[in-house]
Amino acid sequence: MTAARLKTASNPTQALTQLTSRKEKLAALPEEKRKAVEDRERWAKAEARVEGVKVKDNEVQLKKAIKRKEKEKTGSKKKWSASDAIPPCCDHS
Repeated sequence: MTAARLKTASNPTQALTQLTSRKEKLAALPEEKRKAVEDRERWAKAEARVEGVKVKDNEVQLKKAIKRKEKEKTGSKKKWSASDAIPPCCDHS
């Protein structure tokens, strides 16, 4: 397994779906094979981190990032709707 295989999407939502699908595939394997794959994956992740690749495998952090993005979206939406309510500056009647 190379660093390219561990590379996940920069979008946290997509990265989380990739991570969950990987976990589901591992859960479907027999126990001894699953342990071997997990060990190989652990080493590959360590090597990838040494090479400088950002390995996004922490579910908690990905969920927080998704929540943060959603808050940014709602805040931006509120700002835009508020700016629509403000009358144009040139119309001083």
